[in-house]
Amino acid sequence: MSKKNLLPISVLIVISGAMFSSHFGVGDLIFPPILGRGAGTSWFTAALGYLIVNSIGVWLAYMACAHQNQSLTGIASKTLGNFFGKIYTAIPILIVVFFILPRVSSATHEMAILPLLPTVPLWLTLAVFFLICFYVAYTRATVIDKLGKILAPILILFVVILAVKGIASPLSAPQAPTSTNILSTGMLEAYNTMNAIAALLFGG
Repeated sequence: MSKKNLLPISVLIVISGAMFSSHFGVGDLIFPPILGRGAGTSWFTAALGYLIVNSIGVWLAYMACAHQNQSLTGIASKTLGNFFGKIYTAIPILIVVFFILPRVSSATHEMAILPLLPTVPLWLTLAVFFLICFYVAYTRATVIDKLGKILAPILILFVVILAVKGIASPLSAPQAPTSTNILSTGMLEAYNTMNAIAALLFGG
């Protein structure tokens, strides 16, 4: 690829931020601390398992879509046939609608709103939450800018604050691992975030 076809660094940063904020959900906030607490002194092995699925797995999903130049439906149909390809595509979409969205929206209310504003009803939080989602997604031409330039810096700052706080003021010393299969536990917890499946949907 010639240099004239390469995207500027500033554009790559915005796109990368948009991808990060698209994937970062409540599972990425909840599962890593739980995994770290259970892994204890074997935290590096757990982190490696988490990295394999949640970074390398996601990258491979995007590479598959890019290499085939097709969406998840096209890739699945080529492998499974047209009928089962559509069913396979419908499964993660249904998971998002019936499991991921309720989990994310309710966690927003429980973790972000109730501690500060305990009298705010759930329906109000959900209404505001989905109005914001609609605002971000309604104009496709500006979605990348909204996610990459606004949401991504906020999320990254939030994660950095949590990490620094956890390292500087740990709740307790690392304990012995509670599981004998630390690597596979890390991989399973990463899979539970659904980022690898989401990458197949986003990549198309």
